[in-house]
Amino acid sequence: MSYRFLFLLMLLFSINSSANELLHVSFDVTRELFKEINADFKKKHDLKVKIHQSHGGSGKQTSAIMHGLPANIVSLALPYHMDILAEKELVSSNWRDLYPNNSSPFTTRIVFLVHKNNPKGIYNWSDLINPGIKVITGNPKTSGGALWNYAAAWVYAMKNHKVPQDYIHKLYNNAPILDSTARASAVTFIKRNIGDVLITWESEAKYIISKFDNNFDIIYPELTVKIDIPVAVILKKKNQDYANQYIKFLFSSEGQAIANKYFYHSYKHDGKMDKNIVDIEDYFKWSDFKSQHFGSDGIFEQIYK
Repeated sequence: MSYRFLFLLMLLFSINSSANELLHVSFDVTRELFKEINADFKKKHDLKVKIHQSHGGSGKQTSAIMHGLPANIVSLALPYHMDILAEKELVSSNWRDLYPNNSSPFTTRIVFLVHKNNPKGIYNWSDLINPGIKVITGNPKTSGGALWNYAAAWVYAMKNHKVPQDYIHKLYNNAPILDSTARASAVTFIKRNIGDVLITWESEAKYIISKFDNNFDIIYPELTVKIDIPVAVILKKKNQDYANQYIKFLFSSEGQAIANKYFYHSYKHDGKMDKNIVDIEDYFKWSDFKSQHFGSDGIFEQIYK
């Protein structure tokens, strides 16, 4: 999201905002999910409220809110971004404790999407660094989904390579394009027909297959990570009662049913049937990870010097 577009969106929303309007700021791949949730929420509660949506890379959306985007509700691709808003006192400092599952109504995990019948034989993280393999993923500096991809690759490298930096270097040398959002990466892979494998979320991979005549296969690598999608109310804004009702709806049976339609797991999903799925926070703290990899001389920065 450009700052010019951000300014126009802020101006438009401030001019048109009323007692019956909400702005839900979310990340890139949730457009369709929240469009249906919005309609169902209004119908269930017989509300005349208008719910506006804003979507983009999770990192950019976090920055936009910090720069004044007048959000009422925010859902982000990773808890680290919500913590940044909490530090700025834009969401409650105890946002994790306000709703079940650390205020994350939906979950998913990292998978690989390949062309039908997997012509390049890509089954695991080790295959992504083979010569000639073109890996499609987003820019982890702007996209929360892409940052999850990067973090999952790093955990794999930590567990399987003496020098994990070497694996990461080879992986991203095989990435011809780093789009700014996860959805843009999907467009590059599907519509522009660039790449042999797309690193993405299971929910997004299944959505793609449902829309594109099953021209792709999902590969579950030997290691993947659980992804929680947190949500919170922006403090000191109008319509906080509506905003809280909206979040409660996300955790309701109706909200969960819609999430399942878009291939997200319920927050109640215990993961017992999932194999080789790990919790990223068992390996590092996000704040330390960001500094180590994306600081001025971080591991990711060194790849692109």
